[in-house]
Amino acid sequence: MTIRAKLTLRFTIIVSAITIAISLIIYTFSSNHRQEEFDERLYNEAQHTLNLYFLVEEVDSSLLRKINEADSTMVGDFLTIHGPGNEILFNTNSSTAPDLHKRYLEKSGKSLTTEPLQGSENNRDYVMFTYNHKGRLNKVVISAVDFWGLEQLRFLRLILLTSCCAAMLLAAPLGYLYSGRMLQPINRMVNEVNEINALSAGTRRGKRLSTGKERDELERLAITLNRMLLRLEQSLDAQRNFVASASHELRSPLTALAGQIEVALRQPRANEEYRNLLESLTDDLNRLTDLTNGLLTLAKTDAIVDMPSINYRIDELVDDAIVETLRRDKNWSIDVDYEDFPEDDELFNATGNNNLLRIALVNILDNACKYSPNHKAELRVGLTQENIVLQCIDHGIGIPESETEKVFGRFFRASNTGGIRGHGLGLPLARRITELHGGDLQLVSQQDKGTVVTMTILRKIPRRV
Repeated sequence: MTIRAKLTLRFTIIVSAITIAISLIIYTFSSNHRQEEFDERLYNEAQHTLNLYFLVEEVDSSLLRKINEADSTMVGDFLTIHGPGNEILFNTNSSTAPDLHKRYLEKSGKSLTTEPLQGSENNRDYVMFTYNHKGRLNKVVISAVDFWGLEQLRFLRLILLTSCCAAMLLAAPLGYLYSGRMLQPINRMVNEVNEINALSAGTRRGKRLSTGKERDELERLAITLNRMLLRLEQSLDAQRNFVASASHELRSPLTALAGQIEVALRQPRANEEYRNLLESLTDDLNRLTDLTNGLLTLAKTDAIVDMPSINYRIDELVDDAIVETLRRDKNWSIDVDYEDFPEDDELFNATGNNNLLRIALVNILDNACKYSPNHKAELRVGLTQENIVLQCIDHGIGIPESETEKVFGRFFRASNTGGIRGHGLGLPLARRITELHGGDLQLVSQQDKGTVVTMTILRKIPRRV
């Protein structure tokens, strides 16, 4: 059963149940009100007759019957007055009234008091009570058929029954239309997802689900699906970029390795030549390892949408990055300067992905030492309540002015790098990691004078739950 059919069925059941419940309540209250109103009329009629019978001496039984017949507004009303021994003192001259009222009195037993006792039998309502006259407790019984009230009640019952049937007949088509309208956003989402076509390239690339203007659960669903689509796109982009980059950049070193091995196998060689060959192969393999690690790290950062973050200390991050950088070459040196060293130790605490930040900082320091003739770099650390500023300064070969923005492109290397080892992945990776931490990476350089790279990141990245 479809959701629309389920909603229609449930809507019909709920509307029908509510309509029936309301009809029963209306009918019950109307029936009780009719009963109470008619019993009050019977009681008032009996009191009027009693006053005439006991208190007005000029009125005898014959005259009282005529008065009762003339004033009565009820159908088939009987009234009898009984003495303490149930003997009949007065009746409305009906042959059936005495026997009928005696049966009512027998049913009441000895519970009869001055308070009226009501009852009903075969649509005939009756009221009984005692009347104290000169110390004698007389018993009074009056009964009648509320023809008009019962007819109104029957008509009300017919109206309510018709209304219930009409409500049930209308509930199904209205529920079907209403459920269809409620499911329109979901159907629209299904059609839009089908149009996206598994994130295929072309005009549908980057297409998102429309969220609408209603701030409801469906809007939240659309936003969640859009975030999922974004993550899928970025994952696919990372995969495509990795495959493209790997196939392009790995081909040359692998070809060089295969060529050296092929040349070495063409003829026997001396041990020294084999040693030189193995050293060359080892160096090429190390470069290939660095390139592969860079590609894998870049692909990993490209796939990140929600930054997972942990607590870390900035001074420990800086120390780890410097130690890892200096491990690459014993001739390199790095000076650290904490500008305006904070007195509050809390400023050294931060949240973010310290592993990625260490990689970014190592790449920046590696470039500074590698491209400086003296292999020396300076790292300045600035701390505020909101930001962390890491500024790396070197006095190396610098970057031509026309190429300062291009160096953030993948695999791009400045024209003056010469034979210095590198793959053009360090700065693009550092910028991506900086952006993931809500910051920005700026580069200022002058050729033959040096380069200043400033990495500014947020000190507190919200921790993902």
